[in-house]
Amino acid sequence: MRKTRLWLGLLGTIMLVITPTALAQCPGPCEGDLNGDGCVDLSDLAALLARYGVCCDQAWQPDEHTVALWYLNGNGDDFSGNGNHLTVKTDQVGWVDDAPHCRGVMMGEDGYPGDCFESDGGALTAPGEGCTYPGSGDWTVEAWVYFPTNTESHGIVYHYSEHVSGHEPYYLSIVNGIAEFQINNVTVASADVSAYVKQWFHLAAVYRYEEDVALYVNDSEVARQSTSLVPEYLPDYDVYLGGNYCGTNIGLKIDEVRISNVARYPWRIAAWGLNEYGQCDVPEPNTDFIAVDGANCHGLALKSDGSLEAWGCNSNGQIDVPLGNNYVSIATFGEHNVVLKADGSLDAWGRNIYGACDFPSGNDYAAVAAGDYWSMALKSDGSIVAWGAGDGSGHPHHGQHLVPTGNDFTAIAAGCYHGVAIRADRSLVGWGRDDYGQATVPSGNDFVAISCGVWHCLALRADGSLVAWGICDGSADDYGQVTDTPDGNDFVAIDAGGYHNLALRADGSIAAWGNNEHGQCDPLAGDDYVAVGGGAYFSLALQPN
Repeated sequence: MRKTRLWLGLLGTIMLVITPTALAQCPGPCEGDLNGDGCVDLSDLAALLARYGVCCDQAWQPDEHTVALWYLNGNGDDFSGNGNHLTVKTDQVGWVDDAPHCRGVMMGEDGYPGDCFESDGGALTAPGEGCTYPGSGDWTVEAWVYFPTNTESHGIVYHYSEHVSGHEPYYLSIVNGIAEFQINNVTVASADVSAYVKQWFHLAAVYRYEEDVALYVNDSEVARQSTSLVPEYLPDYDVYLGGNYCGTNIGLKIDEVRISNVARYPWRIAAWGLNEYGQCDVPEPNTDFIAVDGANCHGLALKSDGSLEAWGCNSNGQIDVPLGNNYVSIATFGEHNVVLKADGSLDAWGRNIYGACDFPSGNDYAAVAAGDYWSMALKSDGSIVAWGAGDGSGHPHHGQHLVPTGNDFTAIAAGCYHGVAIRADRSLVGWGRDDYGQATVPSGNDFVAISCGVWHCLALRADGSLVAWGICDGSADDYGQVTDTPDGNDFVAIDAGGYHNLALRADGSIAAWGNNEHGQCDPLAGDDYVAVGGGAYFSLALQPN
């Protein structure tokens, strides 16, 4: 309920909308001409940036399912905690500073696999489980990649043994613009990714044991193929990055690489709390979801194919979602919804009192947020626009439509009659109704995510801590949603419900506090959650199937 969520997700990644101004504010050498068109802007990354962001502190975080996680930051360290390092041959690669997580590598001169990157031989040893390979269960192999041409073969990550020539239990690659995943040298899933040439993007292969293999690009499923193949492992296998021969990968760039002993995708919805109108009766089949949000008595979700699902009360058509599979971001509040399309345009539906669904035209939007009877959007130039209640269309008028001027905003959030935004310098600005201090924002230049409830707001700082403000006067609507905010520096994503809050920890567990009269602060058991979404008196989350 509430804000723009650009959450995330890829397990621990914090979502922000990144504008051209914001690129230069990343704490490190992140900025760069990402698509080779001679300028740094959002035109070539609209859908990608609406989902991820490029700041250095937004890298993946290890969890219990992480077998190996390599940040290619100059030393080949494995950040999974398993002690598996890469042997990096610096004379065969070049370091690049335009990678999504600040430091990547570029393949260089000819050489054998070991001349690029070679693991120390323990890359697939999971803690407490001995040697675990993709053949013994579900697995995910993923990386951030950049390939410069659709006429070359680009190997990304694979298993190989110098003692068994030509046999790779698995191989993730891009061949002539086609992403491929092989098992035992047999291609079992492929998808055309030629449109992503000269762009950084996230590529993942999900193997479900003796069931199927699916490929995902920027969280969206692009291919799925059933298979009964099981990777055949022989002694002395290592993980290699960079392909069969480095010479076939000149210009290929690789950033983070992660191997997991779980199917990271697709995700399912978990729901708890008040279910009077079916707001906790999530849609079936409950799979392939990548974002979720809750409103008064209905839920809204985005699927990996770009389509929408909604459920719960339908008093004003709020669950009658538009058709199509070109949506990239969602927001909901009260009884209406606002969504962002891949082409940068908007859509809205539901209760349209005071014009909350009369969205402006244009194809230059990067994020959306919904309040009570009003809505707003962040434009790709970093400015904010609002419409609905308060803009002269009728009551209630609390100044929520008087959005701040400027072109340096990177994220937005909407409460009942107030708004909050993050500037490029990571400071906050608030406006609108402020009788509970909900628009009086805390100081600082370290905010990375924001969310608003009815009379309060919640923010995530860069150090992983939380801060909340707004109603805390002991009145009927004060349930401790501000004063009971938990301590700690291990939070990675947030969402505010009507009168309660949800926060996702790095270990995949959920903290919840505030109004709990319907159990909305009692999360379902589990420590594998990847996203949270708060409704008025219910809560939602995403977790792997």
